[in-house]
Amino acid sequence: MKILLCVPEYPPHHVGGGGPVFHALAQEYTKLGHEVMVIYGYYPTKHGFESLKQYTEYGIQFVQVPLLPTPRFTSFLKTVLPTGPWNLSKLRNIIRDFQPEKAHLHGYGLMFINQLAKIIVDQKIPYIYTLHGAPVSADKKGGIIQKVYNLYKHTWGKFILDHASDITAVSQYTIDNFSEFHPYKDRIRIVPNGIYPEEFAKQIDYNIYDQYNVPEGSTIYLSIGRIERRKGHDKFIKMIPSLVESGVDVRYFIAGQDNGYKQVLDSLSQELGVSERIYYLGFVSGDDKLSMLQHADYVIFPSEKETFGLVTLEAMASGTTPIINNIGGFVDIVQDGKNGIIVNFSRVEEYRGLIGKNINKDVMRGTVQYYNWKKIAINYLG
Repeated sequence: MKILLCVPEYPPHHVGGGGPVFHALAQEYTKLGHEVMVIYGYYPTKHGFESLKQYTEYGIQFVQVPLLPTPRFTSFLKTVLPTGPWNLSKLRNIIRDFQPEKAHLHGYGLMFINQLAKIIVDQKIPYIYTLHGAPVSADKKGGIIQKVYNLYKHTWGKFILDHASDITAVSQYTIDNFSEFHPYKDRIRIVPNGIYPEEFAKQIDYNIYDQYNVPEGSTIYLSIGRIERRKGHDKFIKMIPSLVESGVDVRYFIAGQDNGYKQVLDSLSQELGVSERIYYLGFVSGDDKLSMLQHADYVIFPSEKETFGLVTLEAMASGTTPIINNIGGFVDIVQDGKNGIIVNFSRVEEYRGLIGKNINKDVMRGTVQYYNWKKIAINYLG
């Protein structure tokens, strides 16, 4: 079968966890014997008039489409903006020539994906539409941005949902907590994101934390993800003084790109007198990431909002206990006390009661087998 995968971004240029998800799906569809074309948005453009780029890698056809450039101070729009109208006729021809039997679209609230949906509907191609959540910036920004998004929900947002032959969501939280999707609840089925468990079973023979001169006997807490307010790093930092009073030598490592919030965390940690206990690693990947996961005592997720939480699975596959906030898509994955720990990160006393608690590694590694990418890809195609 010919499958057209339409996504807002693709590695190496991606702002969040979507890039690896789209990469894995393209690979798995190909391994299943399908012919795959990936059309993806390219946001690092200078003027938006760059040409489409077509190429083939690992048996997969790619079309890189430049999006309109993001205005200054609006980085949250990186994957939201459309491509220029001058590219649409080329895309129509590319899709028509490929003759896909099925399309798979990702991303709600993203104009480029809606542009592709219109072409796909016009060419009468059935498509799966996967929901990873909905934009949260509109409500935060308010004003004209919120008005534009409200208009989107009742026009383009409704169009792409109405015409989908199959709608999926990555978690129950995604369905329940975004009112945009409530009218479609009866049509939505859950297909979670996945990982390759075998990649995290590889044992790394060095401990990345050694280079930071971590005192012997310290307890290492790790967070992986962009440094921004909704990730909740501040919640755990506020807990550190209480944990130290309880006799825990806390060392908190934060791995991820700074989206402008590190300065806030620096001020908070200085105010609480815990700056020397916090380490910023920047973006980490490959064996260094595996070493971080395998040699941490806990991987923590104090996020305020998370529709899935892929790193939770990565922690389990690495044999390291995840501690999650009692919110979002995390709770679709974690069973408290069985394959992870669920706490309310706003309650210090609740967290202190968990000191020294760990979860059986075999149970955690057993959980992630359900989230193997091959199974996920087969599930998408029904």
